[in-house]
Amino acid sequence: MTGPAHDDGPDGETAGREWLVVGLLADPDLAEDVARDIAPRLQDELPGEVAGRAVGWTVVTGRDAFESLGSPDTDLIDKARERVADTGWDLAVCLTDVPLRSGGRTVVADVADDCVAVVSLPALGSLRLRDRARRAVGDAVTTMAAQHLDPGSGSTGTVPARRGGALRLLTGMVHVNRPWALTVGLTRSLAGGLAGAAFGVLYPSIWTLAASMPGWRLAVALAGAVMVHGG
Repeated sequence: MTGPAHDDGPDGETAGREWLVVGLLADPDLAEDVARDIAPRLQDELPGEVAGRAVGWTVVTGRDAFESLGSPDTDLIDKARERVADTGWDLAVCLTDVPLRSGGRTVVADVADDCVAVVSLPALGSLRLRDRARRAVGDAVTTMAAQHLDPGSGSTGTVPARRGGALRLLTGMVHVNRPWALTVGLTRSLAGGLAGAAFGVLYPSIWTLAASMPGWRLAVALAGAVMVHGG
């Protein structure tokens, strides 16, 4: 877990506030990057008053592939609840790159009444992902804070995707899977394959290639091979 973005000790004008620790638990890779990016600004933007009480915030982040644990039939919110049980956070929002469905529709978030929520990044689409994630997490945190400070006042439950949710989900799934990273890897592999094919066309064996090269080139090739192998 990473530490808070700001000092959370009440002093001076912050004295008398109800200080709440918000934990962002994220899947590895994109969700983790998003959580770390939005945490500082989220902490500054959360409301200073909830349910009629002055509130101060500390936002921390953590990494855990919680969605892959347990039975595939277990709801994500239950998996998230299990993973944050011993963190000591007042409120927990779990960011995942897995789509959320409820009642046959795509949902952006599932907010439980025990101060645990799950936010699905694919449902937010690919454009302005961090801004949308910050707003979705902020809404979930505000709802849970109201429930925490004044039980029964927060409206928990699922948050459906807006109009065009299917297309947004599709683009979001493409974005979180980052296919361009695979393309880069394939390009390098293809370049290596083409180089090997060119060698096979020009030289019937490695010995023929060695015989055609001057001594200094062989020395350079040997030194380069040793350096690469040693690295």
